[in-house]
Amino acid sequence: MKEYYGKRFFETDAELLDPRRTAFIVVDLQNDMVHPEGVFGPNPIERIVPSAAQLVDEAHSRGVLVTWLRNTVLPGGRSDSPAWLSYRSRHGVTLDYTVKGTWGHALLDGLAPGPDDVLVDKHRSSGFVGTDLDTILRSNGIETVVVCGCMTEGCVESTVRHAAFLDYYPVVVEDVVASNTPALHDASLTVMRSQFRVLSASEIVASWPRAS
Repeated sequence: MKEYYGKRFFETDAELLDPRRTAFIVVDLQNDMVHPEGVFGPNPIERIVPSAAQLVDEAHSRGVLVTWLRNTVLPGGRSDSPAWLSYRSRHGVTLDYTVKGTWGHALLDGLAPGPDDVLVDKHRSSGFVGTDLDTILRSNGIETVVVCGCMTEGCVESTVRHAAFLDYYPVVVEDVVASNTPALHDASLTVMRSQFRVLSASEIVASWPRAS
């Protein structure tokens, strides 16, 4: 621990990643985002899926709260304001992706939430906007959020930054985040390394003691 102004805060990985106060957040590993037949597929994101599944298993075995975020578009654009439609149209693909109730909205095969996991549908890049994610995390004594998934420069970075603004300790899983645009992935990681803790999956698992 370090202390400034009479306030103590976490310093080491072990302190920051204590399973009793850590949530593992998996961002948008859905069919439309990742699957070769999805709207954004095929793309480099596929390579992180086995590692994400393994980290979920490690989190479960250590008593870490696992939270799944799903990008969610309501049919007919009911979840989109004009400004948000403008933003989404910059991606250069159909706006009908991850539509609720469709195959594209579903999580990838092999990434089904466990019975005690939390599943949050979000309509914006940050998992905290218009959702009950903050309430759920605080209700479970969570202080640190470990974030993996896609897109690195989009929903991952947005969720990481928002978590920091809400006074969580954010940790980015360096080798389990990805984008369909590698240059933006690299740029986002460069920026996040300057602001937040960015660790490999193996470093994170090494700091998670087995649950008793």
